[in-house]
Amino acid sequence: MDEYSTRKLELPRPEFYMVYTGEKGEHPEKISFRKDIPEMEGCPVDLEVKVIYDSAEGDILNQYIIFSKVFTEQYRLYGKSQTTIDETIRICRSRNVLQEYLKHEEVAAIMYKFMDQETAMKKALRTERQEGRQEGLQEGRQESRQEGLQEGRREGGLEMLHSLVADGILTVADAARRVGLTPSEFQSKLAALGCAK
Repeated sequence: MDEYSTRKLELPRPEFYMVYTGEKGEHPEKISFRKDIPEMEGCPVDLEVKVIYDSAEGDILNQYIIFSKVFTEQYRLYGKSQTTIDETIRICRSRNVLQEYLKHEEVAAIMYKFMDQETAMKKALRTERQEGRQEGLQEGRQESRQEGLQEGRREGGLEMLHSLVADGILTVADAARRVGLTPSEFQSKLAALGCAK
């Protein structure tokens, strides 16, 4: 096969499968990304996946489904623990489920690492949310400080202009113009600050 040829290549038709071991909802034979997943509506590419719920007794797929269901049961009983993994392996061995794979000690280590990784991921997400919250609070405090400084400067400037008006150096109109206010707005601000006219 020459992949640089201009001649049309005949490719095998791809097929996608998903093994569903849960108990929830309906059991459709196929799932279409575009039709069945609301977030994918209008997507220019569709992917249709054949869903497998069960398999011929004793074949590897059937054993995987049983293993997953046993794990789910044990997880409900013992949570995220070594006992969950040990009991899942013990029960599956006693039922001759995935016997060839479960006789290796690394299976338990891999399962525990997978559960540890899930825990670590959740912890990392929690930490990131907390850090984001802290950054937001710090930014808010900084903005508040800046706004407070600016407000203080404005108030200080208004008080200084009030003193200049009170001393007869500036008229109310001149003082108001310097801060971009009308004379009545200037007097309202002074009243709000508790300054006498």
